[in-house]
Amino acid sequence: MSLRELTLRSEYRSDGADLVADFYTPCLRHATRYWRAVGYFTSGGLALNAEGLATFIRHGGQMRLVTGPCLAEDDIEAIQRGYEARDAQFLSTSSENEFQRAAQNRLALLTWLIAHGHLDIKIACTAGASEINPRAIYHEKIGIFLDDTGDAVAFAGSLNETVGGLLSNFESIDVYLSSEDTQHRVQQKVDNFKRLWDNATDRLEVVDFPTALAEELLSPQLVYDTTPSPDPPVVVEPEEAYLPRSLVLRTYQQEAIDAWFSNDCRGLWEMATGT
Repeated sequence: MSLRELTLRSEYRSDGADLVADFYTPCLRHATRYWRAVGYFTSGGLALNAEGLATFIRHGGQMRLVTGPCLAEDDIEAIQRGYEARDAQFLSTSSENEFQRAAQNRLALLTWLIAHGHLDIKIACTAGASEINPRAIYHEKIGIFLDDTGDAVAFAGSLNETVGGLLSNFESIDVYLSSEDTQHRVQQKVDNFKRLWDNATDRLEVVDFPTALAEELLSPQLVYDTTPSPDPPVVVEPEEAYLPRSLVLRTYQQEAIDAWFSNDCRGLWEMATGT
């Protein structure tokens, strides 16, 4: 699937759109990479996107997140567990059943995504700003979805990657499509994020999470993030039939599948054991 297949608005605003259902979920389902840079991030915000993440992970999706150092204490612990599990290399290959179980709990989901290499987190701190304002923080909010065909969807606006930003607050974002990008705004966002990720942005120091933890750069605190319940139940339903990317069908298998769908998914398949 390609991001070019989507019909997206140029703007999403809380008075006329569901930011998760109308924008995030479709984009995640069509993307294989998601780059996000925000001032604040919570596992609750991540869990709201579980439905779109299910397809994103199925396609081998990888998310890169740059966020400020103010994180909820339980999120810090969940992130740490994820990196420790990844380093230990004892986890099995990620599966959809494992994801389904992890998605029932925001902290388990955060740990699982990091442990299986689907999410990496870096921390952005202001550098050299103390003389101007000792309370200066990293407060940027941009995002980019990318697919394997070279298409991209970039957005910028007011919302953080939190429940407040995605669900509770009144927010808005502007959306830019690479297929219609005559002013090169998408490429500009891509270049800005790459410089962030490579720690090549003036006035910022961007380090990976384990380094930020070791150097005590994080600010553990109670993060206000309104949720309907501590861990709302998540039901992730496959939105369409799919095959793993690594699977190559034989001709008779493809013919059987085509016949099945052309008959409204009714009938019997009679083939050899193991088909």
